[in-house]
Amino acid sequence: MAHSDCAITGALDIADPMLAQVWRNSVWSQRSNLFGVPTDCRSATSGWLDGDAQVFWDAASYTMDVDAFTRRFLGDVRVAQRRTGAFGRDALRNALGRIARLGDAGVILPWTLFRKYADTAVIDENWDAMERWLAWIGANNPDHIWRNKRGVDYGDWLAVDAIKPGDPPRPRT
Repeated sequence: MAHSDCAITGALDIADPMLAQVWRNSVWSQRSNLFGVPTDCRSATSGWLDGDAQVFWDAASYTMDVDAFTRRFLGDVRVAQRRTGAFGRDALRNALGRIARLGDAGVILPWTLFRKYADTAVIDENWDAMERWLAWIGANNPDHIWRNKRGVDYGDWLAVDAIKPGDPPRPRT
């Protein structure tokens, strides 16, 4: 399997063979979704800036050394940031006009790396982009409630209380 070369930094030593296999599967899942950019099952070619990266990154940093991988990816994110300060939903298709609130990863990923590796350089590298993103949100939402310029807004599109597949997502407010 091809994947980015992120060194394994964590291990789980557990006697239960089923739980040990779950652990090994999670490591392989992480490896398979680190392919130059963070990917997921929806697309093997997009550097997603939504929950796939920002929610998982803390856990990912316990399993693998994701510092260099993330810094390189954040460089792509900064290059793709719009002049307005908006981030797109994914770093590779940003130029196509798909602005979305999922760009929070442009702030969350540097913060996660700082917390994990205690290196302020990652904040320094991304500070301007982070400030521009937050200023863009603030300029479009002067009441400090994010109602405007939410872009592609999925809401809770995987709501566990859906009666059947295809039910509409929860309200996005």
